[in-house]
Amino acid sequence: MSLYKKGFYVQLEKFLIDTKHTLRNIKVDDYKKKARKMKLGILAMKVCNKINSKWIIDNFNEKMTEDRKGTTIKENILKENANFFINTDFKKDLDKAECNTTMLNINDILDIKDVWTKFSDEQRAKTFKHLKMLIILCDRYQNSC
Repeated sequence: MSLYKKGFYVQLEKFLIDTKHTLRNIKVDDYKKKARKMKLGILAMKVCNKINSKWIIDNFNEKMTEDRKGTTIKENILKENANFFINTDFKKDLDKAECNTTMLNINDILDIKDVWTKFSDEQRAKTFKHLKMLIILCDRYQNSC
């Protein structure tokens, strides 16, 4: 496994664990249920990675660079445009996910619009930092192939 791909998965796991702790700290409704689902999501990510180590990173890259009415998710993360994520309905993407039966539907874990409004500025900045690092690692991995 390439160094960038390995770094991507380490960073992704850190992001998911950090998000789980953040949810606990802001006292999100149904935290225990969401925390269990996040633990299951982390386990599913690890299993999926062992079966096909390219699947998650390749799909991440595809979703980040997919055109969305003249912009991309990647551009909005790099600009730290929170409104894009609050105002975009990602349900269609999740419904089309190939691994939907294996991976948990993120809408079952998080309601991005609800959770984001409860995040402090520090938590939002940390979230964008994680996402930017994932983008950098993914880009470097894609360029090394």
